[in-house]
Amino acid sequence: MIEFLRNTRRSLIKQNQMGRYLKYAIGEIIPVMVGILLALQVNTLNTPLLKFSMWLLGF
Repeated sequence: MIEFLRNTRRSLIKQNQMGRYLKYAIGEIIPVMVGILLALQVNTLNTPLLKFSMWLLGF
């Protein structure tokens, strides 16, 4: 999959299609950002539960 994306990027740059390349770049950045935000949200939701569990166990 990574090789496919790399080849797509190279061919778009070679063909001088910057508009399509920018769409491609944004299409790669958005899923990464969504994943990071999702991980932060899960961490935020898990913190109070972890503190409560530690309180129950006496730590």
